[in-house]
Amino acid sequence: MDDALVDGGGEGQPRDDRLREEVVHELKKVIDPDLKKDIVTLGFIKNLKIDFTKGAVSFTLELTTPACPVKDQFVQVCTSLLEALEWVTAGSVQIDITSQKASSSRQQPGSEGIPPGLRQVSFIIAVASCKGGVGKSTVAVNLAYTLQHMKAKVGIIDADVYGPSLSYLIPLQCDGVRGTPDGLMVPLEHRGVKLMSYGFIKPGDYAALRGPLASGMVRQMITGTAWGELDYLVIDLPPGTGDIHMTVAQSVRVHGAVIVTTPQQLSLVDVEKGLRVFDQLKIPTLMVVENMSYFTCGTCHTRHEIFQRPPHTIARLQDEYGIDRTHWCRLPIDQRLTVPQEATHTQQRREGDDDAYEPLECPPATFPFVLTVDSHDPVWESFRQIAETVARGLSASRFADNRPRVRMTDDMMMEVTIPCASPPPPAPPPAAVSNGPAVADNGTSGEGQGATNGHVGALEASELMSGVAGEDVLLVPARTVRLACRCAECIDEFTGKAKLQPWRVPRDVVADRINPTGNYAVTIHWSDGHESIMAYAVLERVARKHADQQRPKGD
Repeated sequence: MDDALVDGGGEGQPRDDRLREEVVHELKKVIDPDLKKDIVTLGFIKNLKIDFTKGAVSFTLELTTPACPVKDQFVQVCTSLLEALEWVTAGSVQIDITSQKASSSRQQPGSEGIPPGLRQVSFIIAVASCKGGVGKSTVAVNLAYTLQHMKAKVGIIDADVYGPSLSYLIPLQCDGVRGTPDGLMVPLEHRGVKLMSYGFIKPGDYAALRGPLASGMVRQMITGTAWGELDYLVIDLPPGTGDIHMTVAQSVRVHGAVIVTTPQQLSLVDVEKGLRVFDQLKIPTLMVVENMSYFTCGTCHTRHEIFQRPPHTIARLQDEYGIDRTHWCRLPIDQRLTVPQEATHTQQRREGDDDAYEPLECPPATFPFVLTVDSHDPVWESFRQIAETVARGLSASRFADNRPRVRMTDDMMMEVTIPCASPPPPAPPPAAVSNGPAVADNGTSGEGQGATNGHVGALEASELMSGVAGEDVLLVPARTVRLACRCAECIDEFTGKAKLQPWRVPRDVVADRINPTGNYAVTIHWSDGHESIMAYAVLERVARKHADQQRPKGD
């Protein structure tokens, strides 16, 4: 708010200050659902102007990303709150939406060594799978184009030099990649998304390289491409966890990962491996995508679970890694995703031969999948959910650390501090309006004041109006937390039944070390030699259950 401007319409400064206080107070009621702070404290409000004679308010709302999934709700809620003020005329609230420049948001501590080609890239997303054939590249490409549909500037790089897929999923006609005078490669572009792949550098060729050479080539493609200003760069990693993955993590700062899998037991075991690898690389996992999860019959519209997912899968990943249902998306078996692009080309009769056909080139809008359907398509909505979750997770990880804080106290208790929202502060006295013009009735009385009907995904507008950010401090005995461990040694992964015998856990057990693990959990090293990866959601559940048990009956 340092650069906020107030235009009081020629009246005295005291009243101008009072009007500004009223506006700021109302805007402080709007809490960002991911950053857990109000939009004034976050610095989202720029260029605030007030014209009392017209009952008008205008300002710029500067968000963390142009792909913010709740930007429309922000506008609706802010407008409703301000129009509820007595002196504001209905329809006189103007809000302009903008976002932080990628080049400015990239200037983080320790960013001095960023390669020239990446200096204007805000976020880097890795899309990975621990085994091949799960549809990882399809998810990566459609994620990139969904983010672009949400008004973000996006690039995608195919980091698999052995079997590049991007040139197949986006079949552009090109004779190679050209360079710049600075020695950087110029990415190709299709429908507003920048592209780079070995398949474009050497069309029709393949790479037979040893690990270090392949890793070096991937590093050169990522850091040696003139990406320009991007909000998101999606890296489609090769299957597995090998040299290329380590090279990418060591060469650039990857801000988040999306893991793609299928419902089979083996694939889901590999998900846990992927989660642990990204934890070791200090890369938070933002989303798990279960591809080919089910099939919906086109005739009877019945959903068939072809691959029976092992029981307790999601519950276990939530308990151990914090991957709950909001970070888990299921994609169906859909021929629109699986048919090769060449097979989707239309055909025409070859001139002079009624029995011969030749393919027609697809018009530019026919690939990838998310460009071929409207926003009401269920699969399109799933990709939108993936993109929104990724965008929100990245913004939260950079602009606010909302992870609960966990520590041991001196009396063998574990203290869990959880960010939350508390009621808003008392409103300032209303400004005098006796000299102002007549103000239209804004409907400020009755139930539902300030509410809106708008929504994005499953988030209701009321969630943005939850008061001011605060903290909830919970205490729970360390032994209670130790007994709640959900690892494979303590809980049977197939039946969900407890394997740990409580008498084996010492009554004086404490946590020797507590280390954050990604954005969703902590690793606790216990004094009895055990190690637990415990999701924040599990810690909160255990602590609140203990608090309820300690509360006197009847309260």
